[in-house]
Amino acid sequence: MTHTVFPSKQSSLVEIHQRQLGTQIRGARLAQNLPQDALAEKAGIAIGALKNLESGRGASLRTLTSVVCALGRQEWLSQLGTGLLATDSPLSITTTTGKERQRARTIKMSGASPMLEAAA
Repeated sequence: MTHTVFPSKQSSLVEIHQRQLGTQIRGARLAQNLPQDALAEKAGIAIGALKNLESGRGASLRTLTSVVCALGRQEWLSQLGTGLLATDSPLSITTTTGKERQRARTIKMSGASPMLEAAA
């Protein structure tokens, strides 16, 4: 029995984007005249992972970023959302966004289970 995480419309949209991204990765690889095995080695990933990525069957974020960097296309990463690259420190995010970090703290009440409350 297969369980889907997304409703069918959203799932098919994700699959479309995966195929489009795979096609772009494959096109960039071919433009550099790189065979799959050479790019996989350069990216430090298994050739099967690269084949999955190029065919749109999905890949991990690590695989995607490794391949994009191996292709020298880091600007693709900067076009995604915030424009952060893997070299940016997670702590710098809090200083650049202007938002304070919030933490949860545990409050113990006698005879009750702990409750989490957001710290202000």
